[in-house]
Amino acid sequence: MLINSFISINMLLIVAFLLGQYFLKLDKPKLMAAFSIFISIVLVFYLAFILIICVKSIIYKEYLNLILFPFMFVPFIIGIFANYKKINFYTNIQNLFFVLSLVIAIFLFK
Repeated sequence: MLINSFISINMLLIVAFLLGQYFLKLDKPKLMAAFSIFISIVLVFYLAFILIICVKSIIYKEYLNLILFPFMFVPFIIGIFANYKKINFYTNIQNLFFVLSLVIAIFLFK
């Protein structure tokens, strides 16, 4: 159940980032504010699930699952380098890492 929830949250995050990048207009500030809050909440769940999976992996000595641990820091590392001029580039990089973590989770747990 934990893994299925992580996979679902990960897919929701990918869709939300793509939706925000390509389909939402920046001229509607209230919509963008609500959407930003939604993405932030989903990202918190994404990070929490990774942390729970890693702690569970340590407890049950399944150390291969710890490969997901670095994905907790990727959004923050990308955030350090991101700027407004290259926002699409960094959003694509972020989506790439979300897809990569999704593929790894499916490979490890299915």
